[in-house]
Amino acid sequence: MKKYQLYLYDWDGCIAKTLNIWLDAYKKLFSEYDVQISEQTIITKVFGDWEGPKKVGVKDNEQFTKELLNLVNTGFQTLELYPKAKETIVKLKELGVKIAIVSSSKWDSIKPAFEKNNLSKLVDTVISAESVTHHKPDPESIYKAMKECGITNKEDVVIIGDSNKDVVCGANANIDTILFYPPENHKFYDEQYFKPSTFVITDHLSIVE
Repeated sequence: MKKYQLYLYDWDGCIAKTLNIWLDAYKKLFSEYDVQISEQTIITKVFGDWEGPKKVGVKDNEQFTKELLNLVNTGFQTLELYPKAKETIVKLKELGVKIAIVSSSKWDSIKPAFEKNNLSKLVDTVISAESVTHHKPDPESIYKAMKECGITNKEDVVIIGDSNKDVVCGANANIDTILFYPPENHKFYDEQYFKPSTFVITDHLSIVE
């Protein structure tokens, strides 16, 4: 695997083990809102889309989102990072590269685990939901991260993510992509639905090893 100058990391399901927290929160709220919806539909139609609840029958999307964030933020206080995720970022920084987070999550959802794990010392910039007008798979977050990190050559940039939105986002920006696809993520994503990635890894350290 080549060395890049800028590594763009997705947050949910890639660095932070948040997928089950999000899923449980969505299931609880959809039940309370009397919206009959399967786990698979939540994963494929709602994950990563702030307008997703409205598309599947929630009338007050704004109130739903507020309640959702309250639920997940409680869970995020104790969430764990994926094994070797921080170790890999440390090793990359030792190589003198730039690191950015590009996420469709709001900063308030990222902040607790981000600060608890002292990632501010390692990450050069965070592009969260509030940072852009168009979310992944639109490449706006990639271009914004490149600008803030002073990187202009797309061949020096790679995005690492767990979902098809990340892979397609990278393809839309014409940069290399790394799909993080450990066994525990198989419940959420079926590999056959992924747009082909430049690389596929199951272990974060594979990036530097």
